[in-house]
Amino acid sequence: MATENVEIILKLPKSILAVMDSTETSIGQSIMETVAVSLYHRRQISLGKAAEIAGISVWQMNQILSKYDVSLDYTAEDAAQDWNTLREIW
Repeated sequence: MATENVEIILKLPKSILAVMDSTETSIGQSIMETVAVSLYHRRQISLGKAAEIAGISVWQMNQILSKYDVSLDYTAEDAAQDWNTLREIW
């Protein structure tokens, strides 16, 4: 199932580029990553959903969360589920 998107046009001061360490072409990606990190940090979305919002892999999202000092919300139940999945595919 394809994700339905909403297009938003933001007018920001050019000084935001330096603050976010971005260029005019990369600012959109930086904003999407920031939104994803914020929602994940508030436990409103999963790691997978955060990665989807940011348009990157789960592994890359994990690295971005680390950059922002946001801990992974990875429970014992998640580990057991991952272990079962690994056993099924091996």
